Amino acid sequence: MLTLPSPQKPTLIAVFCCPNCPVRYTADFTIIEVATVMNLNQTVTPSPEVISQEVSGETVLLDLDSEHYFGLDEIGTRIWQLIKESGDLRIIYGTLLEEYEVEEERLRSDLDALLGEITDLGLVTMRAAA
Repeated sequence: MLTLPSPQKPTLIAVFCCPNCPVRYTADFTIIEVATVMNLNQTVTPSPEVISQEVSGETVLLDLDSEHYFGLDEIGTRIWQLIKESGDLRIIYGTLLEEYEVEEERLRSDLDALLGEITDLGLVTMRAAA
């Protein structure tokens, strides 16, 4: 079982590229704790317009619609892998609980925040489980 370090939270790093110039803009989003109750009866589906590639334990996402790159740290990468494998939020949550030594409340909060970010960015869609 892996231990989730206390100060570390899933981090989403966005690299914005202007299509007409070589300048890159980088924004680093640290996921903050939110006092919400996540609905585990949902499925998460990656957007068909998102290409992902794992590099050195982290994942780079390219949104073909916006032409923006995004980066996921190691924990975010594991979440992305689980999204691609099953998409079932209950399975994702249960797997993360087994793999990381983390309190249920904290996992729910961190997972909810990350999913909220990537949903808002259009990288995934969330639907009620069938």
